Amino acid sequence: MDFSLPDLKKYMVKAQAPHAFGTAEVTKDADNGAWIIAHTDGDWSLKDSFYGGQPYGGQETIFYKGKAVWIMVYYGRVYDTKLSANDVYDFLRKALQHPPKARPYRGPASFTEANLTYKNISQGEIDEFSGEEMILEGGTEIYSAVYFGGLVDQSSGVGY
Repeated sequence: MDFSLPDLKKYMVKAQAPHAFGTAEVTKDADNGAWIIAHTDGDWSLKDSFYGGQPYGGQETIFYKGKAVWIMVYYGRVYDTKLSANDVYDFLRKALQHPPKARPYRGPASFTEANLTYKNISQGEIDEFSGEEMILEGGTEIYSAVYFGGLVDQSSGVGY
């Protein structure tokens, strides 16, 4: 490994902040219709490609010196609620503004504002993990998502 896991975590928090704060530039891939969020800082870069809005799914990849080193795949949706899907996703982005230092790939274990609560349960570490997040409105689940990922392509001579 040509990088450290603490450096990967630091970059991850920096790269995901624009999306969490709603300031990321989002473009559309003309070839496949994916929405793309990209970020670059020195040797590090991130590409988040996702489809849909309700439900949605995608893949986030982090590159170091042009080589893919970490990946996360995710899928989520909003359920019946008085809120619009956009309102739910706005609250989700607020929760994602508080990534835990040990596992910065999604939000904190819990985040509450007014009658909405975000919960995140994950297993593993940054090198191999999975998790589920949900948003509750007054105790009723109105959003859920699953995600998993970890390091990729860390052994030479293996692959296609």
